[in-house]
Amino acid sequence: MAVVVTDEMLEHFAVVAPWDDLADALLARYGEMASRLVMYLAEASIAEEPKLLGRWGEVAHAVRAA
Repeated sequence: MAVVVTDEMLEHFAVVAPWDDLADALLARYGEMASRLVMYLAEASIAEEPKLLGRWGEVAHAVRAA
């Protein structure tokens, strides 16, 4: 699939950003349309790397504060 799906196509369906920019990217895409956001892959990400819980928490707090 990586050969067929370009970065441009992926960015159409997913929010792609470094951790430090993720909250801003989510707000830029969904801030005017959504009252809630669900990070479907956060649970799997945290299960794989428990230390990421804090990073996901930072993103959630930043989005909620905006």
